[in-house]
Amino acid sequence: MPTPPGRRPRKAPSARQPLTQELVVDTAIRVLDAEGLEAVTMRRVAQELGTGRRPSTRTSRTRRSCAS
Repeated sequence: MPTPPGRRPRKAPSARQPLTQELVVDTAIRVLDAEGLEAVTMRRVAQELGTGRRPSTRTSRTRRSCAS
């Protein structure tokens, strides 16, 4: 069935890797090694993970918790 005018077709669900604290921390460490401490932000880590900022902040509440 064609998509009605003014509506976007639904995207097929992607086969993303589930977010875990370990994945978020590993990604943050990769950003740290490549770009330095100032580059390590939740936004930057989320960008590397291909997600919005919200999922990574739910996985790891604070930048400090990533470091501990």
